[in-house]
Amino acid sequence: EENCISVIARQYGKNRRRTIDFIAASSKDKKVFVYALRYIIDKENAKLLEFNEKQWIIDKFYALDVNQTGKLSFDKIWRLLKEMNLNIKQDYAKALFQNAGAGRRSSNMKSGTFLDPEGFLRFFLKLTAHFEESRIMRFRTLLRSRWGNILQCGHENIFQDMDQPLSHYYVNSSHNTYLIGTQVKGEATIEGYINAIRRGARLLELDVLDGAHGEPCIRHRGTLITPIYLKDALITIRNYAFRYSPYPLILTIENHCSLEQQKVMARNFVEVLGDDIYLTPKNEPLKQLPSPNELKYKYLLRGKVGSVISKQYVSDMYDEDGEASATASPIHPELSNLISLIQVKLSKNSSDDIDNHPANCSISISETKVRKLVEISESFIVYTTKYFVRSYPKGLRQDSSNFCPIQSWIFGIQSVSLNMQTNGKEMDLNSGLFRINGNCGYVLKPPMLLCHLNHSRIIDATRMIMNLSVISGEYLPKPFSKKSGIIDPYVIVEILGIQADCNKFQTKVINSNGFHPVWSDLFKFELRSPEMAMLRLCVKDYDTVTADFIGEFSVPVSSVRPGFYPNSFKHFTIFHFLIGKMFSFC
Repeated sequence: EENCISVIARQYGKNRRRTIDFIAASSKDKKVFVYALRYIIDKENAKLLEFNEKQWIIDKFYALDVNQTGKLSFDKIWRLLKEMNLNIKQDYAKALFQNAGAGRRSSNMKSGTFLDPEGFLRFFLKLTAHFEESRIMRFRTLLRSRWGNILQCGHENIFQDMDQPLSHYYVNSSHNTYLIGTQVKGEATIEGYINAIRRGARLLELDVLDGAHGEPCIRHRGTLITPIYLKDALITIRNYAFRYSPYPLILTIENHCSLEQQKVMARNFVEVLGDDIYLTPKNEPLKQLPSPNELKYKYLLRGKVGSVISKQYVSDMYDEDGEASATASPIHPELSNLISLIQVKLSKNSSDDIDNHPANCSISISETKVRKLVEISESFIVYTTKYFVRSYPKGLRQDSSNFCPIQSWIFGIQSVSLNMQTNGKEMDLNSGLFRINGNCGYVLKPPMLLCHLNHSRIIDATRMIMNLSVISGEYLPKPFSKKSGIIDPYVIVEILGIQADCNKFQTKVINSNGFHPVWSDLFKFELRSPEMAMLRLCVKDYDTVTADFIGEFSVPVSSVRPGFYPNSFKHFTIFHFLIGKMFSFC
């Protein structure tokens, strides 16, 4: 087992993942393999951060050269041009192709019949040279430097105060982390935990039930999900926990075990995680939760405690939208002693709970109940300044779809648990929020959610106007559903936040041009609460029947700086847009 290697692979545009297992001949071979693989991954990630156009063109050449001959015919290159949404006449392209290959002979190939990498580069640059004459495109070199980053300087690093209580931060969170497919079939996998941690999650979920041979296992109760052993999951978590962030990792436990296996569960935690488990001080009660800095490289276990759970302290995680029915089950003392975030129930009057709950109490509410919080929003926001709250998808989402995290964030809920195996608007918003502050998994909540003042007055004092112009795009790929033809792209520009700020605009449609569409459309947003607003851009391909998805990008408005930006998407899809000077008004 020491020489085994598992590689998790996902095809671009699809949620399905598969694991490829390798066995090295020796530990030395394993180290070489892992080093080489990490080198390749780091190299590809670096390409996403800084776009090298010439290298991108050469990469296109080698991707087409499947036989590794070092030569490409015009037919292959013409298919590539159509895939890149370049709307030109075939005769013109062929003439340039012949010219680019002129004078290059091979012992078995006629001149001009094939192009090598250098010839392909000359051909492509000459073919697209007229685009460079545009005034917009003269900004390309500047835009692709650090000065073209949409984030305010320093916001891509850890820039926030990390010494405040844990309840003052949003936490990147995963729901049913062990799943990589739907909620009702498939298998529980350690890959789910690896994927969540790699995506920045600092709260993971463990649904623990009695397993075979006296060993607790993880699976989704009442489903056909194949289980994995808890200990295997913990070993995987330990191996990845702090690779990408030094800040605490919260493990929320759904405990469905017998007393006997609860004892084994506790021992598993101690054996695998050891002294890195944060234990609540026993000598005096906590006045507030520790800070992320105080909890660096620590695990916080979240769950039920006590020899018998009374009705007052039954977590409402198990409600009509939840994953199980509420039961008052005995909890083994060895497990209780490890719990530092104690799950409790929110009463009908959250104002009373502010004074009655211990500082390390934590509640969970379903997305359905989040929508009802508007009736008690003021008192609930005050509650979240002191206590840690988690929201999660309703039980009807058996397809592992997600709910919008915005409303939970507005109410101050720290942990919005999402199905990270499912891409979409909801996950993009989540990734957008946590892309700032070094992508460490913790983002400080806006000041208005951390004070006890009247929130409507605070909102009125922070109004802002933002002007945004979507200028152009380049190298937009085809949607996976589009096999032929050239795309007709347009951009949706959206603000999501408090209800008064939510707004959506759309650019005009550019017909038959995904290679370099120019929109030059200006939009104006008046924001009452910019610190709680998210800016989202989404590119689609217009169709009379449906609009196919091409790319998306989200970012907190408070982290945006004025200026020209190239908004880079995966696989080198780029938008250029201008954010005018943002100014506040009363």
